[in-house]
Amino acid sequence: MYAQTGLERSHRFHVTRCFVIGGAPANTQFYSSKMTPFLFAAVAVVAGLFSPAIATPTNCTYAKSLCTQDGNCSQAYNTYISYCNPAFSSRLKSDCTAQCNSSRAEVNRLQPALADCVCDMTQCSLLQRSIAKACFDIDLPARFCNDFRVDCERNSTCHTSYQNFLSTSCKAVIGSAQESDCTDACKMDLKVLIDFDPVFRTCSCGEDTNCVPPFRNLRIGCCKYIYGASSCQPTTAAPTTFPQTTAASTTFPATTSTTQGPAGPTGGAERVSVFVLTWIVAVASLVYYTA
Repeated sequence: MYAQTGLERSHRFHVTRCFVIGGAPANTQFYSSKMTPFLFAAVAVVAGLFSPAIATPTNCTYAKSLCTQDGNCSQAYNTYISYCNPAFSSRLKSDCTAQCNSSRAEVNRLQPALADCVCDMTQCSLLQRSIAKACFDIDLPARFCNDFRVDCERNSTCHTSYQNFLSTSCKAVIGSAQESDCTDACKMDLKVLIDFDPVFRTCSCGEDTNCVPPFRNLRIGCCKYIYGASSCQPTTAAPTTFPQTTAASTTFPATTSTTQGPAGPTGGAERVSVFVLTWIVAVASLVYYTA
């Protein structure tokens, strides 16, 4: 049995073995440490070419732009919007017709990125949640404040408190952002809204600029009531326990959520090949072993 010497063991991946070449013995270096990065690179190429892809969620604005660049997909998307418009408004299963479903499936087939993209705009989120409810009986959570408003309007008690919150009970604190203007009447309406859906505390305004001042000032003036005293900073600064209510990004989102996009759940997304990842490993090993 071949035994490594201490010197050989101390040299990374360096093994010297005796082979018979053409009938004559020869000491041949079988696996040199200098070859290691190149072997990693070769493995990376093979693994990358034959490895499965990794699904990553796509921004819906970008996914839609890909669709509109293709004539067939653009036409299919417009057909989908037309057939599914009743479902968008009602969120009722009866309005998710066979035509709506087939047109949605056609859009997903032509542009798979739309099937499970992540909404970055409030209108997209409303369409997405409506289709999920009407066609799949899935209640997707609200993320934008406009989502909350639409849900609230479907409930008479919540709708009344929401109107009061904007026009009467919380009007002073919305204008001043002062804690002294967060009255008991305002707190009563806030309780109804938060009890209806706690997302009221954390929803983002997205690109809806009209939403920003009311929610920003309310969250400052009534911070202690909404979030608790320990979560609040002085009233000169916004609390940090909720997402910033600035316009949402229209590029690729940082989130890894797999929430279905406006064309509805069927699976499919833009793919990132393992080829890229394995090449990163190869380059890293090259740097490491040649250092």
